[in-house]
Amino acid sequence: MNWLITRHQGLIDWAQQKGQEFDVVRDHLDPADFLYLGEGDRVYGILPLYLINEVGQHGAVYWHLEIKLTLGQRGTEFTEQFLHQQAARWVCYDVWRRLADQNV
Repeated sequence: MNWLITRHQGLIDWAQQKGQEFDVVRDHLDPADFLYLGEGDRVYGILPLYLINEVGQHGAVYWHLEIKLTLGQRGTEFTEQFLHQQAARWVCYDVWRRLADQNV
């Protein structure tokens, strides 16, 4: 299954314009969603590290929206046009969690 996690309608429009289809679209990833997330699933979005780690622990692959933002652009609504102008793209990330008392 393909999951898109975003609060930005412009990101949904941008991804669909690029031909991407999503089985699940949510504005946030709820702990209960992990009951349905599994091996081979793809999760797209802008998630914090601890959730990216959790996605990987369930066998899914995480794709992060890479976009260059200025300080003034942070916290603003993304439109489809803005994402095109900023040359946004999906980048796959793997995250491993290590506690501070573990050797790095």
